[in-house]
Amino acid sequence: MTSRDEEIIALLGNSIPDGAEALDDLDRTFNQYGMDSLDAMTVLLAIESKCGFKIPDADVDQLDTPNKILAYVNKRMNSK
Repeated sequence: MTSRDEEIIALLGNSIPDGAEALDDLDRTFNQYGMDSLDAMTVLLAIESKCGFKIPDADVDQLDTPNKILAYVNKRMNSK
């Protein structure tokens, strides 16, 4: 796991109701972690700010697990 991955995981962990220690399965959906759509959007906006790119609306609905976000961010950052 890269330092960027760890930073994104930390952002996610700070956003889930039970805290970072509850972030035990990166394939669970945000709903399964107790996050609502506003929580998820807040996280995605923070990721956009940290990574310096906009996530198109068409991609947002597909980013419903931590692993999907990590893969998406890494793909976008590696294509720069």
